[in-house]
Amino acid sequence: MNTFGSILVPVDLGGSTERILRTAGELAEAMDASVSVLHVVQPMPLLPLAAGDEQMAPQTAKGFNIPVYQKTIEDRARSAMEELVGRTIPGERVAALQVRTGTVGTSILDECRSGDYDLVIMDSGEDHLLTKLFGSVTDKVVKNAPVPVLVLRGPKQEEEE
Repeated sequence: MNTFGSILVPVDLGGSTERILRTAGELAEAMDASVSVLHVVQPMPLLPLAAGDEQMAPQTAKGFNIPVYQKTIEDRARSAMEELVGRTIPGERVAALQVRTGTVGTSILDECRSGDYDLVIMDSGEDHLLTKLFGSVTDKVVKNAPVPVLVLRGPKQEEEE
């Protein structure tokens, strides 16, 4: 019986992404599973021109075309993801590569709920003061995902004395 046939791997394309993808690929091989990789790009914020003004229209933000910039970011993320996945997961195990724009935790949970996944594999994230104060994306996914979440911890840091 194949308990985990479809695995979702959300990645941030940071330093631990290759390790996470390699682990997911090894598990997929061992369990005869497929892997879908997801990267979420934060939307470009629209800022007010001045206090009380309406938000800038994307195409008129002082000559800066926000939709074009957003698409460029998404395209670069997709290229980086394709390269990393190509080095780490056997091609026959890759079901999908997705780049979405949105809030990271919410987008991951939306994909968990809308896809037919049996397992999520993700990084524990970095340990920053803001994470301690407000919680992390990983915490949000672990607490709210409809499927089991395997959290991979980064390389052990030397403890401070």
